[in-house]
Amino acid sequence: MATATDIHDVTITIHPDQYPLAEGRWDCYVLSRRTGHRHRLACHLAEQTHAVHRLPRTVDPAVTATLPYTTTDGYLAIRAWQRPSHAEVTSIRASATGYHVAAELLAPGPGEDLQHASVVAVSRQDESKDFILPISQLAPARFSFHIPYDAVLQRSRTEHDQWDLRLHHGPHAAPVPIGRIAGDIVDRRTTDLIPAHQVPAISQTNCIKPYFTVNNDLALSARGIAE
Repeated sequence: MATATDIHDVTITIHPDQYPLAEGRWDCYVLSRRTGHRHRLACHLAEQTHAVHRLPRTVDPAVTATLPYTTTDGYLAIRAWQRPSHAEVTSIRASATGYHVAAELLAPGPGEDLQHASVVAVSRQDESKDFILPISQLAPARFSFHIPYDAVLQRSRTEHDQWDLRLHHGPHAAPVPIGRIAGDIVDRRTTDLIPAHQVPAISQTNCIKPYFTVNNDLALSARGIAE
């Protein structure tokens, strides 16, 4: 009978074209042909250097990125992103009035039209708190937008408000996620930390900052901190 100790060194090659993975996290197993039992693969090192500075693949019909990683309990897994289009954040800069974000729209096939596009901040609490951020087109697929502190404060009505940022580029087009799925980092919540901007108020300090979610998508947080 095959057991986990019967398996030693295993080489696994997964080509994105041959095995397209739906967006999510995939655990890796070895399946015994003799018993039909599967054994999860332990992983001491998931080589990620090849992915440094690598952009997502834009092959019809989707924008995709895959990255192997070692789980917190020591097993091999693959993080996969697959979406019809995606806006990759290239920079985030804080100014005296707000955050300035630059991004590049990635999509298979012909370039997307950004002439009438805008970024929408979608509230997780109440759709009445949604607000629109106009974009500036820098190149055929590159754009930037500004997140004013005042616009956030006007809509922050609870102890902690959060918004997801999406690119809208047409009445019939699906919203496009904005985030960072390029490169060699599986979870940017603890690596791409953006300094918070604090606005003093009468009874509290309002702490505003963009951040990356568990899916590496860009979001916005406004939190009230009691004095």
